[in-house]
Amino acid sequence: MSFHLSYYNFRSMRYLGQGLNTYSFDDHLLSQRDDPISHFLLERWLEIPRAKLLSMPAQRKFDIINRAFSDFWFVGDLSHCNELVASMSRELGINSTLISKNTKEDWQQRVTWRMLTREDLTARQIEMIEERTRLDRAIWETWRNAKHNVSSVVPMSLPANAGSGSLLHELQRPYHAIVRRVKRGWN
Repeated sequence: MSFHLSYYNFRSMRYLGQGLNTYSFDDHLLSQRDDPISHFLLERWLEIPRAKLLSMPAQRKFDIINRAFSDFWFVGDLSHCNELVASMSRELGINSTLISKNTKEDWQQRVTWRMLTREDLTARQIEMIEERTRLDRAIWETWRNAKHNVSSVVPMSLPANAGSGSLLHELQRPYHAIVRRVKRGWN
């Protein structure tokens, strides 16, 4: 849920900052992949071709990500970023003073945008996000608090309906991406 809200708010503020328009949260959801975080990791980081991912069972995707994360030095939720930077700074012997940039506060000083929150979402939107992010949520539940203790993580059981995804949605997604671009002022 938080990924979609954050990504939508960031994109909206960025587009406004560029003199473009925004689009609805429904347009955003319809243009996004199922389990976007897991698919980003599998496709971009682990270099598994998109065509192979379309036919890969969710359990296999879950196992691949869990195996990769088990070799990491640190795995955690976004809320642990400052701890990660401090730990890396100690390891490297450099200053760990953090200066946050590109934050929502920075963007809100540049553009007028009321941040969309969970409370703004309809029951249908919440249900859609929950249905389409089961694999992502299982990865997050498993690894969000691991930090330096990756060897102690025991992956949870993947829900039976996780990552089931819809081939029809994946085929329709390009259309919705074009709709989104037209509404924001595609040039």
